[in-house]
Formats: sequence, C-alpha cells, structure tokens
Amino acid sequence: MRGMAGVGKFCLAVAALVASSLFPLGAGAAHAALPSQITSVTRGQHQSAPIAAPMASYSLAQGGGQLTYHNGPVQHNPVVYLVFWGAGWGSAGALSTDAQIVRQYFQDISPTWYNNVVTQYPDTSGLVANATALGGVYVDTGAPPTDTSCSGQATVRDAAIQAEVGAAIAAAGWQSADAANALFLVYTPSSVAVSDGAGACSEQHFCAYHKTLALNSVTYAYGVVAYPTGQRACQAPASPHGNIFGESLASLSSQLAYGAATDPHPGTGWFDALNFEMGAKCGWQPTGAAPPPVSLNSGGSFELPGAYSNANGACMRYYASHFELSAPFINVASTTAGSSPLPQTITLTNSGFAPMNWTPSRPRSPSPTATRTTAAYSYP
Repeated sequence: MRGMAGVGKFCLAVAALVASSLFPLGAGAAHAALPSQITSVTRGQHQSAPIAAPMASYSLAQGGGQLTYHNGPVQHNPVVYLVFWGAGWGSAGALSTDAQIVRQYFQDISPTWYNNVVTQYPDTSGLVANATALGGVYVDTGAPPTDTSCSGQATVRDAAIQAEVGAAIAAAGWQSADAANALFLVYTPSSVAVSDGAGACSEQHFCAYHKTLALNSVTYAYGVVAYPTGQRACQAPASPHGNIFGESLASLSSQLAYGAATDPHPGTGWFDALNFEMGAKCGWQPTGAAPPPVSLNSGGSFELPGAYSNANGACMRYYASHFELSAPFINVASTTAGSSPLPQTITLTNSGFAPMNWTPSRPRSPSPTATRTTAAYSYP
C-alpha cells in the first residue's frame, strides 16, 4: 500500500502498494451497506472498506479506472518462491493439502490464457512474460515469534516476516535468485494473525500484502498471505479441490503475484488512481454465485478471481493477445518518376499467448513474413 513505503496489500475490499501493497479483504463494493466496516490501507492512504458478507462470485473491477504506469520496473520473467512457516504445513517432501494447492497453482499457471493478461503491462525495458515460474518451496516448521498486537490474538509482525525471508533464502540456497524477477511469498499458520508494521492486521484490514526488503544491499520483493480463517472475506467462494482454505490461499497468491509482477517496488509500477494494482482491483465480491473454476495447465482447475485488463476495461479470467508495433506507421516517401522509394519495414510483435494471423490491407510483393511471435511487412 502506498503510504507505507514499499507495500502492496489486498485489503478488505481495497488493494495497495507503494513500498507496500495491501490486498482487500473480501472486496465488497466500497462503502456498501455491509455488516462491518474496516479501514484498509492503500498505498499509504486509508480508505473505508467493508468486510464482505455473503461470499463472492465474479470479481468486478474496483478502484479508480485504468492502470497507469509510474516509471518503475516490472518483473519481466517472474519467479515465485514459497515459504510455509510454522506447524501444519507438513514438510517439503510431504506438504499439507492446502500447501499442495498453492504449489500446484504456481506449477500450472504459465503459460495460460488466464496468466496472459499480465503481458499488457511493460516497463521501459520490456514486457512481463506469460512465464511465471515456481522457483522453490521451503518449509520452516518452527513457530513464528508472536505478540498480541492484533486484538489480543497471537500475531507475527512484519519485521519477523522479513527476517524469515532472509532465513529461508539462506537455508534453501536461494542466494542466486534474480532479485529483479523474484518474489518470496510467506504463508503463516492458521492460528497466527499478521501485523503489517503500520497498525493494520490480517482479517481485520487486509488479506495479504507485498513489499520490498534489502538483504546484503540487494532489494527483493516479498509478500505475506495470512491464513484465511476468521473472516470469510478472505476466502474463495468455492473449491474444486474440496479444500476452501487451500483454494483461498491460491486465489490470494494469484492476486498478490500479479501485483508484485507489475509493481514489484510498490508505488513505482502499474496501479490506478486509487492505488489499486491489477490483482487487487479484482478481488472477490459478494455479487452472487461462484463462477466456474479456471482451467490451467496439467489439468489444474482453480477457483480464481479475474485480473484487471486495461485492454478490456474489466476483470478478465481469459485474455488472448497483446500486440506491439515497432513503429506506428510507414512513412510516406516522395519519389521522382521512374524511381522507387527505399523499402520501409514495420514489425508486429505478439507478446500474448494466441497465434498471430496478419494480412496487410494493401498486399505488395514480397509477401509478409509471419511467425507465431512476429510479422514483418515491407513497402514497396
């Protein structure tokens, strides 16, 4: 969330970033007349947002319009590292069912039509590829250090989570991880609340968040997904896996990873006028029945919200292709009688997932060259 340097959050109905981004809890329409209202931190601001009452369905776009670019980096080839902290997650070789669902999501996500929406959001160096990879899984069975700062509940603070990220990198041998593309996601035990370090608590103000931290002069993106137990606002509306907690963790992880890929240093990448990132704009909302599951790779099927597409102006669970031109037009050349202008070439690059079929409106010779990813056409 903005307002907290370097945080992006999924808050109860709102998202945030900037050094920190919050992911909305449940995500009901802002200021709706729902049972209880909470304050959600969004890019360093506080907004009133409700905890959802009936559970969600299709995600409707929240926030303030289109995503805009703020001149910072994106992750061109995202790699996600999972850190399961505390008792109840099993072991690296025998994960609990809920942890298995999260791992399977990241194994199945790329390349898919669902993940393709992220290709719309480049930085000045290039696109985010439809190629999110799972970098590794680490299980720390030790209990997180806690206090009672979140309404008297056992609470792990953000400072301890940062320390756990550093410990996991060392213990799992992830020191060679590419900091520009890495995201370290920490999953906390079901019995422990999370404090973001700025007074906000999980399942009261947010469901998940991402920030940055510096380790040995290297800046890494990391995120926290609090276990979705106390408030249904952080839960998915259904589970094709028969495990609502694992499904909810995968759903929140999806939104968080999208935010981190397109705004890894919160507040410098892509977000809208109200500080919502692409994932947080599309959190579950109390708008009806659960949508059908999303089919990913390897037969994987998950209950997932959409992700925001500027091209469609909506939350999408399917996105075909995104094209870029090497030049917006071909220059008009003046020639003298009996001579020809120099050849001019325009190239289309398909940064999306669908095959590209392209035919010039004024056929010339030679014929255009075309592949799945590029097509070049020359005049004359």
